[in-house]
Amino acid sequence: MSPSVIQATDSGIRRVAHYKTALHVALAAAAIVAIMMIVGELRRDASHTTKALGVGVRVVWLLLFAWLARVVGRLHWGEDVTWFAGRWVPTREVSELVGLADARYAPVVEHRDSHKGVIFWCATIGLLALVTIPGAALHYAEEPLYSASAFIGACVVLVFLAHTTLTTFSRVIRMDDAGFSDGSVFEIRRVPWGALAHFNRVNLNAAAQRDYDLNRHRAGRSSSSRPIDLWVWKLLSADGEEIVRLDDVMAPPEAFAQLRAKIGEYATVEDGRSDLVMPSEDDEEDEGDA
Repeated sequence: MSPSVIQATDSGIRRVAHYKTALHVALAAAAIVAIMMIVGELRRDASHTTKALGVGVRVVWLLLFAWLARVVGRLHWGEDVTWFAGRWVPTREVSELVGLADARYAPVVEHRDSHKGVIFWCATIGLLALVTIPGAALHYAEEPLYSASAFIGACVVLVFLAHTTLTTFSRVIRMDDAGFSDGSVFEIRRVPWGALAHFNRVNLNAAAQRDYDLNRHRAGRSSSSRPIDLWVWKLLSADGEEIVRLDDVMAPPEAFAQLRAKIGEYATVEDGRSDLVMPSEDDEEDEGDA
């Protein structure tokens, strides 16, 4: 493995590692504040009901901060990792570097439809979250528990939206003869071809659609719409563990087709979409008559 390549990769995502550390520090500070507030609430001269409510809300905050710290700790922000022996390990510990830029294989990126969807939903939800923050600040004196909870929730939502947007717009998949890399501004994940066992195209909304079809004639379901198809490609190891997930459509189409074909040389392909049997018009009419 060339050390210069790893150094270049590390320098490209080192800033994100600092962001991860800063986020951990912020969560730790928030947890300390929550503990101090719990102690202060216990010492406050108030009724047992009011005191229990105040302590309960702050305990929920503390648990939320602990959960977020665990989630952030499991993220590979600022890291270059490779799938090896059934788990992600630092690329420095692997003998072969895979997923380097190769002129024979064009890089694959997210489709523009994914960009549009992310922009729409993140902008819509982000505006709601941003509106919540000044409202929570204005009403903090009157409703401190509600205002603080709304502020914390809005900040968590904004961080999640920022992560989703940056990941979608910066994602690049590169492949070579040894494997492929799935990189963004947050991380780089490398997967050797030999680690792949299954390449499945699945509908993430299949369970919700089955539930809708079974219960659509019940009260209140006639006016609701059936969940849309949400197809993705899942790359699985021999143990059935998901390694990487790809959108159903990525760009450019020729490069994505080349990537799928290359994966198909090493993994068993199961296309759930091609296995579907669409109902005929006669079947739909018979069902309507019944």
